Amino acid sequence: MARQRGGGARRAANAPTKQSPEIAAHGLVELLSMVLPEGGGEGAGGVVFDEDCAGGNSTLNETTHAVDGNRQRAFETVLASGFTAVLCSSVLLGVSEAVTAAELKGYIVAVSTCVTIFSFFATHMFAGKIKYRSQFQLWQPFRGGVRFVVLQATAWVFFSVSLLLPLGPLLAAVLYPQTAVVGLSLCGGVAALLGHIAMMCSLPFFSKNESDAQHRSPNDGKPHPPKLEKGKRSGSHVFGDHGWWSPFIAIQVIVSFASLMLSMMADAAEARHGGHPAVSHDDLAWLMGLFAMVCAILSTTLTHGIGGRWMHYHTTWCFYQPGEGGQHFVRLQATSWTLFAASVYAFGWRLGLLPVPTTVGLDHVFGVDGPPFSPTAVVGIVAQLLNAISISRFESPQPIPRLVTDENPLGTQPLLRMFWVYTVFNMDKALCSVLLATWGLAPHLPAIVVVIWTIVWMAYLPTYRGSPSRTGCRTRPIASCNWLIEHLSSYFRFEMHRVPECKHLNPTDKHIFGFHPHGILPVTSTWSTWTAEWRNAFPGIRPALLVSSVIHFVPLLRDLAQLMGSFEVSRSGFESALKKSGSVILVPGGQAEMVSARSGGTETVIHTGHKGFVRLAMQSAAQSADEGTGKVVLIPIYSYAETEMLDNVQMPVAVQQWSIKTLRANVLFLPYGTYYAPGFPRRVPATVAVGRPITVPPVATPSRDQVDALHRLYMHELVVAFDTFKSNAGRDAHRLVFHPPLETLSSDAFASLWPTLRSCGGSFLRRDKKPEGNHLEIGVVSIFFITNYIALVLVAIALHTPCVDEGGWGACH
Repeated sequence: MARQRGGGARRAANAPTKQSPEIAAHGLVELLSMVLPEGGGEGAGGVVFDEDCAGGNSTLNETTHAVDGNRQRAFETVLASGFTAVLCSSVLLGVSEAVTAAELKGYIVAVSTCVTIFSFFATHMFAGKIKYRSQFQLWQPFRGGVRFVVLQATAWVFFSVSLLLPLGPLLAAVLYPQTAVVGLSLCGGVAALLGHIAMMCSLPFFSKNESDAQHRSPNDGKPHPPKLEKGKRSGSHVFGDHGWWSPFIAIQVIVSFASLMLSMMADAAEARHGGHPAVSHDDLAWLMGLFAMVCAILSTTLTHGIGGRWMHYHTTWCFYQPGEGGQHFVRLQATSWTLFAASVYAFGWRLGLLPVPTTVGLDHVFGVDGPPFSPTAVVGIVAQLLNAISISRFESPQPIPRLVTDENPLGTQPLLRMFWVYTVFNMDKALCSVLLATWGLAPHLPAIVVVIWTIVWMAYLPTYRGSPSRTGCRTRPIASCNWLIEHLSSYFRFEMHRVPECKHLNPTDKHIFGFHPHGILPVTSTWSTWTAEWRNAFPGIRPALLVSSVIHFVPLLRDLAQLMGSFEVSRSGFESALKKSGSVILVPGGQAEMVSARSGGTETVIHTGHKGFVRLAMQSAAQSADEGTGKVVLIPIYSYAETEMLDNVQMPVAVQQWSIKTLRANVLFLPYGTYYAPGFPRRVPATVAVGRPITVPPVATPSRDQVDALHRLYMHELVVAFDTFKSNAGRDAHRLVFHPPLETLSSDAFASLWPTLRSCGGSFLRRDKKPEGNHLEIGVVSIFFITNYIALVLVAIALHTPCVDEGGWGACH
């Protein structure tokens, strides 16, 4: 056996006992790990073992594993005991609603309140101390990570509510003897139950690294997040304990049965008063039914979200993953969520929160009142159990390294910064919000809405004058407010790396920057050229952004793009932007890369089929040579985090490609990012690599071979820039995949090949399209405004026509 240090350890080893010394040491270490602060090794609970003793390593490992297992069991025991106590307290508060004697009711409420207070503080203090020991304190405001703080705040709010609500009937009986207040005690019990669940969920999220000295820099002394191990997702140190999964699922099962218990109580109260709660106005039955629905929703969603992440923390598990996980998982998930949706709708129908489904005939089966609460709760329990079973049948793919290494995706970002980031990339949703607000006000203020809509229409049409998408006539310097751009730069932690040849660009030359990859949205390309980092790296060079023509059709979105100096990605837009700004930045991959973009992969698809920008660069170089205005330079840029910022809801690839080819836009476009919020990019490090500048040879009529050769050289420089700086971005295992396949061409090979290609000459690859003018944009926006205008006018006429008010539209004929 290994020799132990410390007086307590020696006394335990020398004490007369019939047990083996290993068992005595194991018991002592377990005791010390529960009551003493952390001193030595993590697993030894402050007890230090000599490494030079024979057999010490084996005993040490066994003791360490035993201590960790005992600590985990003690942690789970405290949580289970606390939850059981709070559940009993909630049941007592529910029983108190049926007690008529005021004195007995007061005793029940007092006992339940004491049990709730003790359970909360015991769970918070003892469970936290057992798991994290001296690093966990009873009072530690705004420490432990954002998730821990949010869940703790939620738990203590529910705890406060659970203490105040049961006192409501007692205070009302004293202050207003004639007033009968029912249901508050039961609400307090449910609030205590929900608060304790939030408390239990918060403890595994506690980040002890904030106070750990081993994660502080020796230079600045500031805490730094630990490095993420390869193959694990962010937060895996929180979810890595499989022993927690079973107790957590058991808690959700208990919550499901609590929903059944509340449903049975609601049915009993409803039967006593007659009629369903939405008609009889029985507050008690309605409240119990509402909390039963809340419990049913929480049990299933928490089982799938947190329970699934706990079980499969090392994979790409996410809340929404349609069609993935294997055949059995998909079938069980489909059945579970179908039953869950049916249960929630039945609850809402019975409570009067959702409309009666008369169109499908369910009102003839269950009556107008809807199904009782109890069978609905049983359906919810079945849905929750099937969901838990499906998690164990999930067939996960191979673990992949993630670029997102922050434990908290948002960190401590100011609200103004998050609001600005969300607003910039969700102008289309702002337009939808304006339309919804307009239609919401139309029934109440029809005349005013019609007048406002007319004024807005007449004032907005002049913004199409002069074809701003092709001429840039609406560019305004005020749109580049530095403080707004710096918010974006700070949110994404923008960082730029350049090859040595790219550090001395001539501002008098014309520069064509190619940005890769497109991702779901080319987020970084929209603001990176306005940052201080760009101005310091390329003084005097501020390229104009070329965006898809679809952007210039959407009001508000087109306004922001055009005020920021964006042009349409067409030949006329390219030439106008290069002439006006001297430099352009475009995304050659376009929407073809949007279809294949997905976060979490180790391969990034680069679409190589778009070569028009290379042809235009050669023609622009020829024009500049004739005019004597300098040379044209082609520069590749790669953004390592572009595919990590957003994901698109999974849709059939063939349908998306047909939409892009036919409608010139991917209409199946529902991007999501942080916390699955639509259009809210994840806060990942926006690290970009700038490749070697390529001097474009002047060719007025480039041939196919000439364009292909320059394009292959451009792709070679892109790969070189990617490989040079990918370790700085934490992407050592990643690589680029060209589609269609392409063999790159080095600068030496291009220099030897170009004289042969230049002597051959050639013709255009394709005939340039005739500019469409500005009629299509004006036509689309006119249809948009006129349609809404006519609809609003009809609403206004309908609300002010007497025959409509009396007998509907049919009475007017």
